[in-house]
Amino acid sequence: RLGWGALAKLLSDTSPEVKQQALGSVKAVCRAEGAELPASMIDAVVVPVYQSLKDKNTAVRTVAERAMLHLLCLYSGMEAAESAAGRLKEADQVGVLEYCKRTVAKGVDACAASDEE
Repeated sequence: RLGWGALAKLLSDTSPEVKQQALGSVKAVCRAEGAELPASMIDAVVVPVYQSLKDKNTAVRTVAERAMLHLLCLYSGMEAAESAAGRLKEADQVGVLEYCKRTVAKGVDACAASDEE
């Protein structure tokens, strides 16, 4: 079974295909019953997912949006984003928090809709 640590490394891979698969795995793990992201791994997972939202590859960005959505739904809000934001470059802190606020504002229904995709 792939652990969060290995998944975090794959999220930073330079290959778009590897990154897409890793982001898809983040979404799948978040959707699993009883899913939990250990506090020690929040930064290692949330930061690269956020950075993937700005990837040059459109497919990577699309999967990253769903992965971030499911991370936020897993934590029912902003805790994970706020924790990780402090470790981002100052320029990215506002961006990740604003993105997450907009996503959380859509509510749990957004997670259900993303499950169908």
